[in-house]
Formats: sequence, structure tokens, C-alpha cells
Amino acid sequence: PFSFIQATYNREIGSSSNLFLTGYAEYYEGREESFWYNLEVNNWQYGFEGKYDFNFFKDHFMTLGSSLKYNDASRTKWQLKILNNPSLTAVPEFTTYLYSFYFQDKYRITDNLELTAGVRFDEPEDYDSSVSPRIGVSWSFWDDFNLKLLYGRAFRTPSRFLVVNEANLDTEKIESWEVELGYRYKEILSLKGNFFYNKLKDIIEEVAFGVVRNRRRDHIKGIEFSASYQPIAPLSFYTDITYLFKNRDDFRSEFTIPGPDLSEPVQLSFESSLKSPRGMFHWGINYKPIPYLTSNIHFSYYMKRELGEHPFYGETGSLDPYLLMDINLFFQPKFNDRMEMSLRIRNATKEGYDSRGRYSVLDGAGRGFLFSIQYKF
Repeated sequence: PFSFIQATYNREIGSSSNLFLTGYAEYYEGREESFWYNLEVNNWQYGFEGKYDFNFFKDHFMTLGSSLKYNDASRTKWQLKILNNPSLTAVPEFTTYLYSFYFQDKYRITDNLELTAGVRFDEPEDYDSSVSPRIGVSWSFWDDFNLKLLYGRAFRTPSRFLVVNEANLDTEKIESWEVELGYRYKEILSLKGNFFYNKLKDIIEEVAFGVVRNRRRDHIKGIEFSASYQPIAPLSFYTDITYLFKNRDDFRSEFTIPGPDLSEPVQLSFESSLKSPRGMFHWGINYKPIPYLTSNIHFSYYMKRELGEHPFYGETGSLDPYLLMDINLFFQPKFNDRMEMSLRIRNATKEGYDSRGRYSVLDGAGRGFLFSIQYKF
């Protein structure tokens, strides 16, 4: 079960600035049991963000902001099983927080050339702080054509399980370079092509059961293509394709453990589990039959995914490709234009598929429903 509530305040201040404030609370609970562990989740998360946009200087549009995230997992437990009984709490009850500050400036150098530069600082409670810069250049070099060059650096928040098992982990970082070429014809057609190169550093990986390590560097590169087409006002089509080149380094880790008779050691070999689908393909249709109702059918196709060799894994080789369909309805009541409601049906056809878990292949999520309501005061 998952619940979420959010309140947002947005106000223009004068003719050159805007204040945005938002706060949210979300709740999640769950239970998972396996041969190795028991997991009981009872989790509250709270967040607040304040953002101030201003353009006091000519040709500059600046953003200054800060956020706080607080995670209360004081009733969450992760226990190892020994002799098939829970006897060791591997992840104790905990609460964490994360403070963040950021600044960005969009500078219009000429009518067809824009520079964007920004930096973000994150100060967490239980791992190292991080500084994440980003810079981009956008050039409208011809009628309806646009070229973008982007660079950014970010970090991935490690899970609590990893932090507890290895307190001296370095934060996993990623540097990204992108080149994007876009074309837009009025409000009818939009096309974008993108090449990206990502460099990963200090990758956090559980290379064996309960053994967590940083492992040097790796890289990913791939291409993306997206398109949208609106032939008439109530109807539009869209698609996007992502394909990853097979360029990640093959990484293996060797471990020696005592043998069954405690005399002869046994050497085990583990292959990296950080393998994603080779490609993803999404497409869909938006249709607005009446002014107050928008319907959407969305399809997602995932190519096969390789499984790393792992002695605890019950399956090797690769996971089969699969296709999912979602149905989404967005409704704005005629009697009150301040209210918006939505109903989302995930995996509407209840397609069966496999997903890669930490220690075994898992059944993919079945059909799910999400209802939301929004009201503007």
C-alpha cells in the first residue's frame, strides 16, 4: 500500500520574480520473505522545497532553491535468517535526513544562443556530501532546428542496507555528456535525437551476499530518439526509443570461503549484476473526446536483459523481452475547474514477466491502480 499527499503554493512577486513552495508526505508498507531474510517495511517520508525564480538582470533568468527530505523508518526491520529463523537484525531501525541547496542561471547571450549553468549541494546524514554542477548550451542555428550540448554530474543515494554493511563506502557518482538535435514544426510535429555518454565512478555493488564494495569505474553510451505528432487538436501520438551499446566492462569478483569440511577452501566467482535491458521502446496515444476528459494508452517494450553469473542465483542466461500496456484517464469536472482527477491503470492486460532482483529472478508487478485528486485554492 502506498499513499501520498502534497500541498503547493505558487505566487508571482512583482513582474520579475516568482515564489514556489511545496511540502509532501508519503507512506509505504510492505513485507517480503525469502530463504535468506525477512523484510518488514513501515515507512513515512516527509519533504519540503522552496524555490525562488527571478530575472532582476537583463537576459538572465535565475533560480535559487533549497529542500529537506526526512525519512522515518523507525518501524522498518531487515533480519537475516539463521537455521530458518530470524535471529540477526542486519538493518536496525533508523531515521535519516537530506538537506539540499541549488542555484541556476539561464543567460540569453543572443536571440538564438542560450547558456545554462547551475550547481547543487547535498548534505546527507549517513554518507558523504556531494556537489553536482551542470552546464548546457542551446543554439537555434536554423529555422525550427535546435542543437544542445549538455554536461552534468550527479550522485546516487545508496540504500540503507548498503550503508549499514559497509560504512566507508564512497558515494557513487556519474558524469554525463549529451548532444541533442531537435526539430519542431509549429505545434504539429516534434523530433529529437540524442547521443549520451555516462562515466560512472565508485560504483556501489553487492558482489556477494552481504559483501558490499566500491568498484572503480565504468561507462555507458547510447542513443535516444523521440517524436510527437498532433494531426488534429484532440488527438496526438508520441514515441521514444532508447538503445544502449554493449560497452560496459565485464566485472568479476573472486571470493574464498571455507569448504564443507573446513579444511579445503572453496573459491567462488561472481559476475556484476548491474545489467540493464539493451533497449526500451515506448509509444502512446492521447485523445481528448470532450474538453473535460483526456484519455491515454501507453505501451512499453523492454528488450532482453542479461543475468550475471552468480552462485546464489537460481537462473542464468537472460530475461525474455516483454510488452506492457497502461491506461490513463484525466478528468476536470465541468462544475469546478479548480479540481483535477486522474485514474492510472498499470499493466492493464496483467502481462506476466520476469524482473531481476538482488538474489533471484522476481515476478514482475501485476495490474495496479492509482487514483489521484488535485485541487487549486
